[in-house]
Amino acid sequence: CIARKPRCANCPLDPLCYAKDKTLA
Repeated sequence: CIARKPRCANCPLDPLCYAKDKTLA
């Protein structure tokens, strides 16, 4: 994971990339 905005949504590492802007459901 790199960023916290749109990148986190594509990041499979949920706990390593947790953010309120993340939209990984």
